[in-house]
Amino acid sequence: MNVYAPHQLNEKEPIVIRIVADERKKTSGVPDHSKKMNVKVEFKMLDVADYIFSECAVERKGAREFVSSLFSGRLFDQANRNKVAQPNT
Repeated sequence: MNVYAPHQLNEKEPIVIRIVADERKKTSGVPDHSKKMNVKVEFKMLDVADYIFSECAVERKGAREFVSSLFSGRLFDQANRNKVAQPNT
């Protein structure tokens, strides 16, 4: 499976999609699924977020963790840290 940018559809030049995953998320299933879709996955210890797609930091949460983070106020702290972080990837 190749991924094409909209302006490249006629040229059929594949672009490389790369994500950086936190080392602690190796067994989450996301990196394995991404690799099956021909996405290049790099692992690093991230200070903020679980994954970085381009310049977008992503914190992945299950339903219980989301609710717990919401009630504890941790969710907003994490969102703010993701927003202001300048990932050094």
